[in-house]
Amino acid sequence: MILQIGRVISDRYQILEQIGSGGMSVVYRALDMNLQRDVTFKVLREEYINDAAFVARFGIEARAVASLNHPNIVKAYDSGEEGDILYIVMEYVPGKTLKELINARAPFQNEVMLGVVSQITAALEHAHENGIVHKDIKPQNILVSPNGDVKVTDFGIADSKNAIKIVDADSTMGSVHYISPEIACNDPADARSDLYSLGITMYEMMANGLPFDSHNPDEIPKMHVEMPLPNISKKNPNVLPLVREIISKLTNKYPHQRYQSASALQNDIQRAVLECGKYREYEKDGKPASYLPPVGEMPPSRHQKRRPDGGTKSPADKKRERMILGGGIVAAAVVITLIVFGVIWLIGLFGGDDNGYVTVPTLNARHIDDARAEMEALGLVLEVAEEEYHAYLEEGYIIRTNVLQEGQLPTGTAVQVAVSLGQEGSQMFTVPDITGLHISEAAVIVADMPIYIAQDQPIFSDTVQENHIISQNPLPGTLIAYGENIYIVYSLGATAQMSTVPNVVEMLENHARIAITGAGLNVGTVMVEESETVLRGAVIRQSIPPHQQRPSGTAVDLVISDGVLPDTPPADEPQAQQPPQDTPPQQPPADETPQPPVDEPDDDPEPPTGNQPTLRSHTLQMNPFLSDDEVYNLTLARRLPNGTLSILQTRQMTSADLPWNVTVEGYGTMEFVLLINNLETFSQEVNFGN
Repeated sequence: MILQIGRVISDRYQILEQIGSGGMSVVYRALDMNLQRDVTFKVLREEYINDAAFVARFGIEARAVASLNHPNIVKAYDSGEEGDILYIVMEYVPGKTLKELINARAPFQNEVMLGVVSQITAALEHAHENGIVHKDIKPQNILVSPNGDVKVTDFGIADSKNAIKIVDADSTMGSVHYISPEIACNDPADARSDLYSLGITMYEMMANGLPFDSHNPDEIPKMHVEMPLPNISKKNPNVLPLVREIISKLTNKYPHQRYQSASALQNDIQRAVLECGKYREYEKDGKPASYLPPVGEMPPSRHQKRRPDGGTKSPADKKRERMILGGGIVAAAVVITLIVFGVIWLIGLFGGDDNGYVTVPTLNARHIDDARAEMEALGLVLEVAEEEYHAYLEEGYIIRTNVLQEGQLPTGTAVQVAVSLGQEGSQMFTVPDITGLHISEAAVIVADMPIYIAQDQPIFSDTVQENHIISQNPLPGTLIAYGENIYIVYSLGATAQMSTVPNVVEMLENHARIAITGAGLNVGTVMVEESETVLRGAVIRQSIPPHQQRPSGTAVDLVISDGVLPDTPPADEPQAQQPPQDTPPQQPPADETPQPPVDEPDDDPEPPTGNQPTLRSHTLQMNPFLSDDEVYNLTLARRLPNGTLSILQTRQMTSADLPWNVTVEGYGTMEFVLLINNLETFSQEVNFGN
């Protein structure tokens, strides 16, 4: 039922406009006439009003939201019914969904994504602590208000420890693009299922695309269960290593290998935010990219007063205490700051100058007087937070600021800057030894020092673990000026051991398996195909050409011969002349007994020659989803009556080569299968009309 605009429900809620719809409900913006405020008015669709399962599920959402009280979860105000209208009244959140923001601005910056995800994680932590699993976390169910608040909504299929379970499995499944492997396999969901969906959401925010997609929605859950997560660095090379690790851990196929709680995830998000602070990119005199810290991590000025130490602690104790305390304070400050400025970046998506926001000009390396005049003209306030000596900036020039350049801020906002005292008296600092440490650990080491970390090109290493530092420049113990960089090379992990692919064509299958495994490789998919030239049971072809180098453990697929095809005369060929009837038939010798003919088994028998149908052709158009810049092996095969596949064509293709049109011939009804990288993606039955 579509409610008319202006209609009043329960003598209280006036319908103002329809703002959304889903498979189970229609959503309106309404006016609560008692409290004179806008509310979200969610109505169960008319076709489900008599369906006990849907009514129960609708009630689950009302109870789930009502039991939660968190700033990052939409509030439930009321629920009820009038006639055949069943409704829930909730907090109205103006703004956009996260899906709309992804479509508009993805890929996100690391700190912006983390600021949003930190708020979603806080909401999930609260829900999970109250025994509620959302089961449908996706960008469409995340609301972002114009002031930057992030709120989780739509608990329509949530599981609660106190809820009545609904057995109707088809409609309890959330969006297949974000579904966890255990839900796809109809196994019980728990808090880790929500975290998996959040990991897919993070991937989409950073890659501007979904990791698993297909034109056939039924195939997507299978992809979540079986296919590895595509390498996000190929989609977005700016994803920080720790962010990549977080996404990888969240999307592990096995729940026990993911984060076990939202609070554990929140800890790593804070570490990643700290890493963002140490790796904020900027350009300096045409040199390679370096990185600046955010507000809260500005190095102290040598002119700032320090509280004297009582002298009761050893230098080592004081250093350790400073490192622990400084790291904690920095982490908290960076988390708060980057969430705030990530939110400010999101706010800019809703309007711009017309809504009281202005674009921050570039301030670095500008004189303080010029920058202040321009900022005042824009309605912003410039504050000098610190002054310090600098290696190359003259006195009065801005070293850094606490805002993202070219971001948007509300008018009246105060922007803090650090200003140079000049080059004379510039303090020198000793470079610490960070070789061998994880990148995030190195960031903590230099957190309380006025020097920064910058990345050089990472490389593979057989001796240094992934994301650990291989080398640094300058070397440990070197003296460098205030504000200078330590350039690091970090490890991408060990290079794979290589094996030579053997030539197994025309080998019997068991011999081919021995040769492949003996070379350090694995046998992949084995398929059967008819052949007129290759002996039954021998290899017709292999997926990787012989003598090529491949990483050890790579799977080599084989196509095995099913034997020589039966020699059946064509339908239009005249049958041989029968001997005259008066000619006595030849008799076998007296010592031989006539043997009955033996019926050879045939998995794909030809039709009887007496009524052989004419082969007909049909064109299959295949347009599967392929990621850009990836090369896939596409195989078209026919499924034989015994279930094996008979390969028709194999091609290497990219998304630019689609659609793939193939003409097939046959009679009766035959099933054709498309395989992508040897994984069945969909099948189609073709009736050739015979």
